[in-house]
Amino acid sequence: LSRLPLEEKPFSTPIPGDTVLMLEALDSSSPVTSAVIKARTDKDPVLSRVRGFVLHGNWEPVEQDANFKPFKNRELELSVQDGCLLWGNRVVVPKRGGRR
Repeated sequence: LSRLPLEEKPFSTPIPGDTVLMLEALDSSSPVTSAVIKARTDKDPVLSRVRGFVLHGNWEPVEQDANFKPFKNRELELSVQDGCLLWGNRVVVPKRGGRR
Protein backbone atom coordinates (compact mmCIF):
# COMPACT_ATOMS: atom_id res chain seq x y z
CA LEU A 1 0.00 0.00 0.00
CA SER A 2 2.87 2.37 0.54
CA ARG A 3 3.55 2.53 -3.18
CA LEU A 4 0.07 3.47 -4.27
CA PRO A 5 0.01 6.93 -5.82
CA LEU A 6 -1.69 9.65 -3.85
CA GLU A 7 -4.93 11.01 -5.23
CA GLU A 8 -3.55 14.51 -4.83
CA LYS A 9 0.11 15.42 -4.71
CA PRO A 10 1.00 17.48 -1.65
CA PHE A 11 2.29 20.97 -2.27
CA SER A 12 5.34 20.21 -0.13
CA THR A 13 6.65 17.21 1.73
CA PRO A 14 5.90 17.50 5.44
CA ILE A 15 8.99 17.32 7.62
CA PRO A 16 8.50 15.83 11.08
CA GLY A 17 9.51 18.17 13.88
CA ASP A 18 12.30 17.32 16.25
CA THR A 19 11.35 16.12 19.67
CA VAL A 20 12.46 18.92 21.95
CA LEU A 21 11.67 20.03 25.45
CA MET A 22 10.91 16.47 26.53
CA LEU A 23 11.48 17.26 30.19
CA GLU A 24 8.96 20.09 29.98
CA ALA A 25 6.43 17.72 28.40
CA LEU A 26 6.27 15.62 31.59
CA ASP A 27 3.12 16.30 33.50
CA SER A 28 2.65 16.15 37.24
CA SER A 29 1.25 12.60 37.05
CA SER A 30 4.61 11.27 35.84
CA PRO A 31 6.30 9.07 38.47
CA VAL A 32 9.62 10.86 37.93
CA THR A 33 10.11 14.56 37.34
CA SER A 34 13.13 16.57 36.35
CA ALA A 35 13.29 17.92 39.91
CA VAL A 36 13.63 14.37 41.29
CA ILE A 37 16.34 13.49 38.75
CA LYS A 38 18.18 16.74 39.52
CA ALA A 39 18.06 16.09 43.28
CA ARG A 40 19.40 12.56 42.84
CA THR A 41 22.09 13.81 40.46
CA ASP A 42 23.11 16.38 43.10
CA LYS A 43 23.66 13.52 45.58
CA ASP A 44 25.52 11.24 43.15
CA PRO A 45 29.27 11.94 43.49
CA VAL A 46 30.14 10.97 39.90
CA LEU A 47 27.16 12.45 38.04
CA SER A 48 27.27 15.72 39.96
CA ARG A 49 30.91 16.19 38.92
CA VAL A 50 30.19 15.14 35.33
CA ARG A 51 27.40 17.72 35.18
CA GLY A 52 29.90 20.35 36.35
CA PHE A 53 32.42 19.25 33.71
CA VAL A 54 29.75 19.49 31.01
CA LEU A 55 28.73 22.97 32.16
CA HIS A 56 32.28 24.31 32.56
CA GLY A 57 34.18 22.22 30.01
CA ASN A 58 37.12 21.26 32.22
CA TRP A 59 37.65 17.46 32.14
CA GLU A 60 41.39 17.52 32.90
CA PRO A 61 41.23 16.59 36.63
CA VAL A 62 39.54 13.22 35.91
CA GLU A 63 40.82 12.14 32.51
CA GLN A 64 42.52 9.03 33.98
CA ASP A 65 39.80 8.14 36.51
CA ALA A 66 37.91 4.96 35.50
CA ASN A 67 34.62 6.24 36.99
CA PHE A 68 34.56 9.13 34.54
CA LYS A 69 35.88 7.34 31.43
CA PRO A 70 32.42 6.43 30.00
CA PHE A 71 31.37 10.06 30.32
CA LYS A 72 34.64 11.45 28.99
CA ASN A 73 34.26 9.22 25.91
CA ARG A 74 30.83 10.80 25.29
CA GLU A 75 31.90 14.32 26.21
CA LEU A 76 30.53 15.88 23.02
CA GLU A 77 27.18 14.07 23.35
CA LEU A 78 26.45 15.22 26.91
CA SER A 79 24.41 18.25 27.85
CA VAL A 80 22.54 19.62 30.86
CA GLN A 81 18.92 20.71 31.00
CA ASP A 82 17.09 21.72 34.19
CA GLY A 83 20.01 20.36 36.20
CA CYS A 84 19.63 16.91 34.60
CA LEU A 85 22.46 15.30 32.69
CA LEU A 86 21.46 14.28 29.15
CA TRP A 87 23.19 11.92 26.73
CA GLY A 88 21.74 12.92 23.39
CA ASN A 89 18.02 12.93 24.09
CA ARG A 90 18.25 10.42 26.97
CA VAL A 91 18.29 11.38 30.63
CA VAL A 92 21.21 9.94 32.61
CA VAL A 93 19.50 8.52 35.70
CA PRO A 94 21.58 8.08 38.87
CA LYS A 95 21.96 4.43 39.92
CA ARG A 96 20.07 4.91 43.15
CA GLY A 97 17.02 6.13 41.24
CA GLY A 98 17.21 3.71 38.33
CA ARG A 99 13.92 1.93 39.03
CA ARG A 100 10.77 3.09 40.65
